[in-house]
Amino acid sequence: MRRKDVRYTRWNSRNFRCRYRANGMADAVRCIANTALMDGKSVRQGIECVSAQVGVLQTLLRDPLLLAHTFTPIEVHRDKLTRALPLVARSEQGKLAIVRGNWNQAFLDELCAFPEGAHDDQVMRVAVA
Repeated sequence: MRRKDVRYTRWNSRNFRCRYRANGMADAVRCIANTALMDGKSVRQGIECVSAQVGVLQTLLRDPLLLAHTFTPIEVHRDKLTRALPLVARSEQGKLAIVRGNWNQAFLDELCAFPEGAHDDQVMRVAVA
């Protein structure tokens, strides 16, 4: 994938990236909850339902501060590379448009390095959207 294959739209937006290692699930819950609160009640949050993420989803659904927010489980049936193939194809056809924002460079770096890169969380978010 090459950077020139991506075109920008004219709107500003934000993209949150959560990295959590030290406290694992507690950090994940806190990051997703904070994102949901910032996004507002009208924005649905999707969470992959594999291994520990099931516990994260259950914890978020029990939080009284988040009762009005929607958390949607995303069932995973294929490997990451297979799920990302439509995104890669659209990118290579010049049909991927992203919202201009301060997160663009990190996203494009991750997309261009996929699947061999160190991180893939942003690519997978877009792939399942």
